[in-house]
Amino acid sequence: MEYALITGATSGIGKEFAFALGEKGINLILTGRRKDKLEEIRKNLENKYGILVQLVIGEFSDLEVIDEVLNIAKEKKIMYLINNVGYGNKLKFFEETFEENLKMVNVHIESLLKIIYFLVPTMTNGYIINVSSLASFLPTKYNHMYVSTKIFISNFTRCLSYELKDKNIKVKCLCPGFVETDFHREMDVSFKSKYTFMKPKKVIKYTMKNLENNKVILIPGVLNKVVYLFFKIAPSILTDYILSNQSKL
Repeated sequence: MEYALITGATSGIGKEFAFALGEKGINLILTGRRKDKLEEIRKNLENKYGILVQLVIGEFSDLEVIDEVLNIAKEKKIMYLINNVGYGNKLKFFEETFEENLKMVNVHIESLLKIIYFLVPTMTNGYIINVSSLASFLPTKYNHMYVSTKIFISNFTRCLSYELKDKNIKVKCLCPGFVETDFHREMDVSFKSKYTFMKPKKVIKYTMKNLENNKVILIPGVLNKVVYLFFKIAPSILTDYILSNQSKL
């Protein structure tokens, strides 16, 4: 029986991945902090698609929770590994406590590395999707730890794709821009512009469509692609100017 492990599956992108893979008949291991929401998602998935859904409730800053995830996943045939867990922070580095800065490193980087290191060797084929962000490629005066941890994920995923190139495992880094999810609600970002914000379903549809090609960095949305290309080719003097005049989101 084939399984998908999806971290951060309570809402938004993680939740939509769960329903997209459930529709394919893939059994699921889902993680998240909010038990009531995950239980509701499990019930809906099992009733709608007749699949098996196993939950792991807990904070990914707690390594014992990650160990629990690994112990469950290593007993399954994992076909899809989707590292989606994450959260945002508007504060600058010195505006936040050191402990909170380190917590974001633990949640975004340490948990991802541990799951990949101990789970991928048990995979004979399948897909790894690490969820980063378009913000990882952009200059910013705020969200220092978020942007920095996400660029690590983007670069690490590219490196991992080279290491696993000769194996039957496709490696992708999903870098969405603004998406209508709880992530941006908790960051107090308005969803007013339909041209700026994407629906989670559209992001997942784009990702699933691109699983079989050789692209590693996946950027859904035409506007997001334009922004990515602009900052990729723009001279540093221009990006520094944009950074110095940037207002807080």
